[in-house]
Amino acid sequence: MKKPVLFATDFSRLSLVAFPHAVEAAKQYKTELVILHVLPAPVTGDALQYAPAMMYAEMKSAVLLRARKELGRLVERARRAKVRARSRIAEGLAHEEIVRAAKGLRAGLIVIATHGRSGLSRMLLGSVAMQVIGGASCPVLTIRSR
Repeated sequence: MKKPVLFATDFSRLSLVAFPHAVEAAKQYKTELVILHVLPAPVTGDALQYAPAMMYAEMKSAVLLRARKELGRLVERARRAKVRARSRIAEGLAHEEIVRAAKGLRAGLIVIATHGRSGLSRMLLGSVAMQVIGGASCPVLTIRSR
């Protein structure tokens, strides 16, 4: 089996700019497309004193429901384009989870959007795409969103 293409998204309009490129790459390489969404790491420690555990569980459930729905739409779009596709959800720091998923899948390519920040904003905010490039063991195709 050929190595899959991994597409990482946060469902923002900017991140979805890269989706057609991921579909096309999977189609050209005749391989599976794995669509990944990373949930932020859970709130722990002192922060939990501000929100009851039940409220946190309900919020996480709502976030998971939305993520599954959005991933389902993307999987369906890929399948309509005649590409085998499936979805995954991870939890943690986005760049770490994207690299971890790529390694676990033995992905042949990661496709991710980049906001194209430069200078001080990139230095202060960091760049998930840059961190993925630095940690990935496979090629990373970055698509600049506008």
